[in-house]
Amino acid sequence: MRKFIFLPFMALSMMLLSVSCSSDNDDDDESSVLNVKDWESADYKLCKYNDVSYIEVPAEGGSFTFRYKNGGNISLDSINMDNGIKNDLKAPHYTYENNAIFYCKKKACQVSINGDEVNVLFDSNNEFNRNAVISVMAGGEKLELRFWQKPIGHSDDVSKKLEGEWVINTDKSELMAGYWAAQKRLCLNSDGTSNVIMENYMYDYGKPRFHETEVVWKDSCGYLVYCYSDHSGYGISGFAFVDDNSFKMNEGFSSSLYERVEITNEPVKPCYDLNISIYTGRDKIKLESKCYAKGKNCKIDKAYLVCYDGLYEVAPDGGMGNCISMTRDTIDVSQYASSNYEFSISRESPKANHMVSYGLVIECSYTTKTFWERSDNPCRYDLNKFTDEVRSASLFARNGRVDLLTW
Repeated sequence: MRKFIFLPFMALSMMLLSVSCSSDNDDDDESSVLNVKDWESADYKLCKYNDVSYIEVPAEGGSFTFRYKNGGNISLDSINMDNGIKNDLKAPHYTYENNAIFYCKKKACQVSINGDEVNVLFDSNNEFNRNAVISVMAGGEKLELRFWQKPIGHSDDVSKKLEGEWVINTDKSELMAGYWAAQKRLCLNSDGTSNVIMENYMYDYGKPRFHETEVVWKDSCGYLVYCYSDHSGYGISGFAFVDDNSFKMNEGFSSSLYERVEITNEPVKPCYDLNISIYTGRDKIKLESKCYAKGKNCKIDKAYLVCYDGLYEVAPDGGMGNCISMTRDTIDVSQYASSNYEFSISRESPKANHMVSYGLVIECSYTTKTFWERSDNPCRYDLNKFTDEVRSASLFARNGRVDLLTW
């Protein structure tokens, strides 16, 4: 998956916002009125993200007070904060204690109730965007308050500069010994998601030549937070500087200078997604190839599709049993060379008890040498030629239906 989606917030029950907000991910420069029955009006600036309105919290923190007009007890129902980092990244998440929210043992938010007042105090934010939902009970009814806090970090202008495709300039970087055996590139997308693509020049030691890791980066206070390839933990790298065509990043014992793929002299492979979906039409599926990362100093010598079609037994429980047979058919896609092998084509749905998937195979040649070769390091493979395959999800036909399987 290449899309990063903020986790859903709690459903609203009694919160009404009278707003005149701007477009998604833009600040609203006008104060708007929080107007809820039995509560005094509160004028706080609002912002809007993904069509949801939030009370805007300054990056440096701030205090917000809400007063109940009818007297009686007020109680805290729940507090929740989220920074949008997916759970499988295993980054530290928020903890809750004594009506407060903590992140990495540092307090992020404190809720206090004093008589007819609810006070919400936010500390400064030095990590990712935070959205918080504070729910209180008064007079037997629930009030939910939504807050959004940007981090202290690089400006929107710097964030915009970082969008795009980058690769390490190995000649100008200060990298630890052994790092030269790999090339690293970053694809930083406007939606805040990213991919780290590693090319291993020592892949003859049993490691794959190419592998990827998902990354969260936007509004990250000047850092990349990334998941290790085995999902055992996470890491953080900081930006030293950013300009229009390059940036420097401190990565442990290394200092890496990244430059835009468009201007690099490094060899860079193109990267593809191959997506499969079910047509609404009878007995047809759609197969779509999309190049999500450009190549540079590289040419595609040949590309073709492979259809993997397996016939499976029906297990005693009605599920998929053992594979009976597997066929592998090659499909010519040379007619899409002029469109950089991006295409959308229809195919027949799998037959009953068959599971079908597709692979896009590209055979490439680099037109410039890798740093490993420029340094006269031996390798028993020709590093300027390689074959790469990207696989689609699978379709499985059973009991008159076709299911899309994403392992």
